[in-house]
Amino acid sequence: MDQWMRHHFSRTKRAKCLIIIGPTGTGKTSFALSLPGRVNYFKERWNLDHWSDYARYSVYDDIPWDDFSKLNYPNKKGLLTQNGRINATDKYRGTKEINVRQPAIVLLNPEDTGSLLAEPITLQEQQLAEYWKERAFIYIMSDDEYFYKRSTPQHHQPRTTDEQHLSGQSSMDNNEARLGDIDEFDQMIHRYQKKHRSS
Repeated sequence: MDQWMRHHFSRTKRAKCLIIIGPTGTGKTSFALSLPGRVNYFKERWNLDHWSDYARYSVYDDIPWDDFSKLNYPNKKGLLTQNGRINATDKYRGTKEINVRQPAIVLLNPEDTGSLLAEPITLQEQQLAEYWKERAFIYIMSDDEYFYKRSTPQHHQPRTTDEQHLSGQSSMDNNEARLGDIDEFDQMIHRYQKKHRSS
């Protein structure tokens, strides 16, 4: 997942979609909403009024993988892969053009993965599986893994030189268009530490 954060979160085009699969109560949503910047957050049914072309990233939470179209979402391929301008509609609204320039994060419970993790049999299923293999980073949480666990407080450990070096590495060129600052995560950690040291 660190690789996705370093190489895809700041892209303005061709970012892979991050799909996190794990049980309820493991902090998936807290993690996704803790990232820097304005977020397009969707849970359950699509609502065009909640979309902002200027959001930094988009989160799709608790939407079964095979139910995006049933819940009125625009085409999943266009919505999750920074496909640029696409047409979107809502149940009681006309069509509107939205600009999908944000990287996407999909949060799934294991029972909602549907065809995403199913063994592809037909040619169409094989093509779809290959499409998402190339355009998504799928992270399946282990049974004892949490982003946030209330019962055991996490204490901040000082980062080693190697960890500090890795956090700034990116596959993006310095001249490539980017969302956010190159060191925004380091800045966020610094602000958090400063705030909690003084309290």
